[in-house]
Amino acid sequence: MVYVQEIQYNVSTFANTTVAHSTTTVKPAPPDKILNDDMAYIFFVVVKCAMYEVCSVFGIVTNVLCLIVYRKLGCEETVNVTLIGLTISDLASLIVLFWMGICFNPLFTYSNVHFDTQSVVYMSGGWVKLYLTRVSSCITAFVTMERCLCIVIPLKIKQVMTPKRAVIFIILSFFFMGMTLPPVYYTTRLEWLWYPARNKTLLGLAFTPEREEIYNSVIAINLVLTFIAFAFIIGGTLMLVFNLEKKTEWRRKSVSAQKHDTMSMKDKKISKMIISIAVFFVTSFFPGTVLFVVMMIIPEFNRGKLLNNLFTTTFAFSHILEGANAGVNIFIYFKMSTKFRQVFCQTFLFWKANTEKDGK
Repeated sequence: MVYVQEIQYNVSTFANTTVAHSTTTVKPAPPDKILNDDMAYIFFVVVKCAMYEVCSVFGIVTNVLCLIVYRKLGCEETVNVTLIGLTISDLASLIVLFWMGICFNPLFTYSNVHFDTQSVVYMSGGWVKLYLTRVSSCITAFVTMERCLCIVIPLKIKQVMTPKRAVIFIILSFFFMGMTLPPVYYTTRLEWLWYPARNKTLLGLAFTPEREEIYNSVIAINLVLTFIAFAFIIGGTLMLVFNLEKKTEWRRKSVSAQKHDTMSMKDKKISKMIISIAVFFVTSFFPGTVLFVVMMIIPEFNRGKLLNNLFTTTFAFSHILEGANAGVNIFIYFKMSTKFRQVFCQTFLFWKANTEKDGK
């Protein structure tokens, strides 16, 4: 037996309510008592239909530029390989966010498409984006710990953290994080359903009886993975700052001033770049993590339930923060990486003569 869930549309308010179907009855979800339909409509149009697209297009462009620059920089250094993996993950996440913005657009929803856009975006948008953000968190944790080890064991790091091992870690991150998706798709599928409000049959969501239990388990697993990644990122950042200061003081006492300045400036620039990436990542992704915790604590804070409007609105803002994080890393690279800035200028701004002159 399969339980079917339909996303009902109200043209005047465009508010999402979930309708549980059986063979004889239709029971609409209760209204949201915290955020009414009028306010939800405003947030829906402004955030999900407009800001999703603006944020994702901007981020797609900046990440493509990053890939071009890192392709020219090469993969000889482990940090470059890791940042390429992070850029690929961010780019994929932004493409999904762009698709979500299309599906949330009323003009697309009420066009002649033969599927319920809210159901399709649930399958191809929300869960896929969650998967990609978990991959990004793993890669960010890896690059933070790699940079920390560069300061702690500088003489052994090239044997421990090689570009090849970085590639293997990135591939494994994509693979193992992807293992959280099959249980969701096993319990959720698309079937042809009748939508009374639109007077037509569309592809919509159908859930198996065990869906609720598996869904909660997957959410719990994602929360655990997120907190582990946050722990590594925060811990690695703190260790990086502490050991960087400690190593700088040691070098000041043990090497000549000229050599000390060269070594410390290189370490500080790369380390500050990684610290900035880590801090901005945690700041941008923490609100979304809190929302998942709220989902576990308050069952009504979910799609189609009592707090449906509040649920969709708050998650929309968390998606904007995550999209911003994925799109602005290029500015961190440009500001704090001399090589990245030189190659970027040579490639896109045609400052080759000036950068070569500065390098002499």
